[in-house]
Amino acid sequence: IELDADDLVVTGVKQTLFKDGSYQFSASISPEFTDETIVWESSDENIISVLDSGLVTANNIGEATLTVKSSRGSVSKSYDIKIIGLNEDVENTYIINNANDMVMLATMVNSGISFADRIIKLNNDVDLTGINWIPIGNASTPFSGVFDGKNHTISGFNYETTSSTYSGLFGYIKTGGVKDLTVEGSVNGISRVGMIAGYMLDSALYNCKAIGEVKRIGSGSYGYVGGLVGSALHSVIINCAAETAIAVDFGTSSISYATIGGLVGVASVANSEPQCILNSYCIGDITVSGNTLSSSLGTPHYYVGGIAGYLKDDAVNNYYYGEIIDTDTDSIKEIGYAFGYVAPEFTSEGDYNGIGSIIVSDNYYPEGKTPIASRTSSDYDTTSWTIAVNEENFSKLIGEGSLVDMLNGNKTDVEDIIVAHRDILSNSTWAELVDRINGDSFTVSNWKIGSNNLPVNYECDCYRRAESDWVVDVEATCTKEGSKHTYCLVCQETVTTSIIEKAEHKFSDWTETKAATCTEKGSEYRTCTTCNSATETRDIAKLDHNFDGEWTTDKAPTCTKNGTESRVCTRCKSEKETRTVDKLGHDFESKWTVDKEATCTTAGSKHKECTLCKA
Repeated sequence: IELDADDLVVTGVKQTLFKDGSYQFSASISPEFTDETIVWESSDENIISVLDSGLVTANNIGEATLTVKSSRGSVSKSYDIKIIGLNEDVENTYIINNANDMVMLATMVNSGISFADRIIKLNNDVDLTGINWIPIGNASTPFSGVFDGKNHTISGFNYETTSSTYSGLFGYIKTGGVKDLTVEGSVNGISRVGMIAGYMLDSALYNCKAIGEVKRIGSGSYGYVGGLVGSALHSVIINCAAETAIAVDFGTSSISYATIGGLVGVASVANSEPQCILNSYCIGDITVSGNTLSSSLGTPHYYVGGIAGYLKDDAVNNYYYGEIIDTDTDSIKEIGYAFGYVAPEFTSEGDYNGIGSIIVSDNYYPEGKTPIASRTSSDYDTTSWTIAVNEENFSKLIGEGSLVDMLNGNKTDVEDIIVAHRDILSNSTWAELVDRINGDSFTVSNWKIGSNNLPVNYECDCYRRAESDWVVDVEATCTKEGSKHTYCLVCQETVTTSIIEKAEHKFSDWTETKAATCTEKGSEYRTCTTCNSATETRDIAKLDHNFDGEWTTDKAPTCTKNGTESRVCTRCKSEKETRTVDKLGHDFESKWTVDKEATCTTAGSKHKECTLCKA
């Protein structure tokens, strides 16, 4: 029996693959051909590579042919495979240039490519108007890279769902981060809702801003809603802002649990990993409505906070200014203009692994409002937890005071977060916060904020929220390159080194070495005033002849012939300029001379002579 095409069965083939993805293709040969095996081949392993098992890896954007055949080569099948994806800038760094690239990123992540250990850089402002957006990442396929907005803005963002659990530009971020990004638009979800991200786990948000509307409208048993992030689990939010109007309408649904916050709905820790909300603010009203009934979890039904609805997290130097408007009269709730609920201590028993007390200090809320609605223990002095502020002082704080300095990067060390009026929080407690943020135990996979934007693991394994400015080690001169480096602001280890290009020569004014004449070029030079050795020379163009002198007659014109005259260059005394003098023409202004007198019968004649030539 001979092998034919029907005896080779190939399954799982996809002819369009995403770059960096792995895909399992399968092939089998009819059982009676026991002496035949499967062989996989790629026409270009730079584009796709394949293992003997049929596991295909999409290495680079392009097209290649994948062939599967019997070991004896009697039967084969070929498939044209196309690889699509984001363009790579340098290794492990990808570029977003437009809305189509953003859609590609979302599609790739949601297909299973996490971008772990990779950087995504936003090269331009991007408008998503009209895009049917699907959030980047979900519980099954989270985003695990670093999205570097490079201080650009994503505008026109709009996402609305009545079913998806994770709603935002990013749906689910796990061991990843977003930095230096502004998002403008609206999001309307059900469970975990935030403009930047619906859910963050072991992740970081740095120097990000949300502008627009965040809503949770419709039925659903849970609701975590925040201007930036809906729910953040042992994650960090630093130097961020939300200028958002938040609206939550529970309708008449029975909810198990809900938290609403200006920055984050719920910020919680579920193991020994520290986390924090630092130097961030929210401006905007929070509106809650509906006729909500509680479920089996008991009361309260929901928490609302200007900064965070539910806090089991360090929170220092954060700001909220706005109104919290609640028209749900049938529910039991806790509403605070800083925090709805604070759990300041975890015991050694239960779910939280005995990590100790969280640190809450210097969180600002509108004057005359209730800062914290509820907390797990009354044994704490909450004096330093929150500070009331009026609208005028709030504007100063975020417009020209310490917060804007921090947001602009003028204060980059954790120790520098202390504002001028801090005098309550003890040094030991503050040191604990510093240690917690900078401590060896805190790891967000490959998260780093630095000038080169590359993921790096450091020996101290600390959270890199800032890298120093360049420090010059050797100044560059006109003749030699210099060098510079940056260092980690936590462990002081060198992060990046770089060469400083040689400086340009600084030349003196030009000095003439040979004057230009009418017949020869001149020359001049100049010398570098720094190194006194580099010299430049250049020609001086020949001068034009100067024929400003009087004309001299060389040949006088006559009545019938032109004449000539010339003049000599006053500079070189040799070059002569000549010109023609027009002939004079005859002058017959003399009197008539009678040649023959006229008579009665015959005419006479007369003539004139030229007064010049007598002709």
